[in-house]
Amino acid sequence: MAEEVTEQVQTEDLSLRQRKRFIIGLMILFTSVFLWVIHGYIITIIMATIFAALLQPAYDALLAKLGTERRGLTAGLLLFLVMIVVGIPVIGLLSLAAAEGLKISHAVISWINLQVSQNSTVNGVLPDWFPFADELAAYKSTIYSKLAEWAGTASGFVIRTLSAATQGTAQMLVDLFIMVYAMFFFLIWGHGTMEAIYQYLPLCEKDRQLIRQKGLFMSQAMLKSILIIGSIQGTLLGLAFWVCGIDAPVFWGLIVVLISAIPGIGSGIIWVPAFLYLLASGDYGLAAGLFAWGFFIVGMVDNILRPRLVERDTKMPDLLVLVSTLGGLTAFGAAGIILGPVLAAVMITVLGIYRDAFRDILTEQKDLC
Repeated sequence: MAEEVTEQVQTEDLSLRQRKRFIIGLMILFTSVFLWVIHGYIITIIMATIFAALLQPAYDALLAKLGTERRGLTAGLLLFLVMIVVGIPVIGLLSLAAAEGLKISHAVISWINLQVSQNSTVNGVLPDWFPFADELAAYKSTIYSKLAEWAGTASGFVIRTLSAATQGTAQMLVDLFIMVYAMFFFLIWGHGTMEAIYQYLPLCEKDRQLIRQKGLFMSQAMLKSILIIGSIQGTLLGLAFWVCGIDAPVFWGLIVVLISAIPGIGSGIIWVPAFLYLLASGDYGLAAGLFAWGFFIVGMVDNILRPRLVERDTKMPDLLVLVSTLGGLTAFGAAGIILGPVLAAVMITVLGIYRDAFRDILTEQKDLC
């Protein structure tokens, strides 16, 4: 009798394991097919999730004033205000910057090709005091070809990124509609959205909240870098370029806004070449003014605001933020400025959860070595 009961239990356990395996297989199959179907909009939905989470406190405050029964009205009003206050000005600046960037790209590449075609020497376009001008003349063709290659690659990436957000194509309009539509429902559902997702993760509540907080903190940190630090630096440098007579101040200012999110690079990568250009042109007064403005004014904005606004939220090494931002730009385009560091922050959090969950096994393996 005992043997029959044991055999029956083993049969039920085997049947249960087979059922679980079949369910897991079905889940993987249909989830993979579904993700393949919507793969073109995954980044849009992820960005909508991040922006909705960042707007959630504002939504809760507005909902408290309008009444908890007016969730749809509150979400619609908040998104309308965001589009008017932020969306329209940003699209206008992007359009102007894209036009200026295209003009600069053609001018730079045309100048480089002209130098090559005229068989001019490098020291012919550099001042006499420039270090190694005579030595560089022997490598004139290589230098100009590399400059043309770098200019084409860099300007092409920037212009494609800016144009994609401003050309008003059908795909852009669809992406924008999906993002706003998704944000609308994410705001209405509020915290219940993440709670519903968390139900499918076999993690304790502490781990779930940790993953959510790390991703949200990193998103906030990157947006602070762009919207606060970057906007101030971009405006200051754009004004300086306009005063100095450097073409496309809006374009260069916007580039500073974007790279402000990348630690270790900063605005110097833009104003230092401009400073050298003014020196080479003989405009020593403007060059000295631009150097002082870039080093003391624009640079101090980063040194003063970043430690107070960003570093306390990220708690990530600058190297990791740098490579994750650049990798995100390559993988996801402009959205990668936020998505790259967010993925890095979540990865570090998951590694910490893994370390705590398998601490005993990891300790045993360490002792065996």
